[in-house]
Amino acid sequence: MTPGILITAAGLGTRYRAAGGCGLKLDQELADGLSVFQLTLRNACESGLPVHVVTRPSYASIQADCRAMGATFSCHETRCLGETIAQGVRHCVGWNGWLIQLADMPFVSAGMHRLVATALQHHACARPFYWQSPGHPVGFGAVAREKLLQLHNADGAQAVFQHFPPYSISVVDEGVIKDVDLPSQLNRKPC
Repeated sequence: MTPGILITAAGLGTRYRAAGGCGLKLDQELADGLSVFQLTLRNACESGLPVHVVTRPSYASIQADCRAMGATFSCHETRCLGETIAQGVRHCVGWNGWLIQLADMPFVSAGMHRLVATALQHHACARPFYWQSPGHPVGFGAVAREKLLQLHNADGAQAVFQHFPPYSISVVDEGVIKDVDLPSQLNRKPC
């Protein structure tokens, strides 16, 4: 049994909207014609690992993208990243590990997901580092299940690192640290 990829797509995009963005950030188109979320989901699905998305009931477009790509999803009105992760782990509690992938990081490759999943064969937690910068996905083995289920704060899985310090995977792929937080990071002008 392999770990799966848990995509957190329940955020409110407050930084994006504060910078003048409109609409759901994850629906915004990138240079290649795919939306932020579609590219994130495509890369995850191409890894060959199971994929589950946690999103909001009101995010119909995210749910439609999941159906189109054959990814499972669950809908929750979570208040923060920690709650979103916990809900995802709860839904996929039978997995042998979880790769936490933020939905607004569309440049994480399928190969990077496989690299982190492979590291979990020997480590309780693994994470790519681009030079000294921590990246995503962050992988947790089954031993971290209970700690992940207890998450409830905005720091995501940071509290779990106290119990399971991440094994550092040095990579030269900047995609592990690139997210889309601002309208200026898209290929078109904000509305």
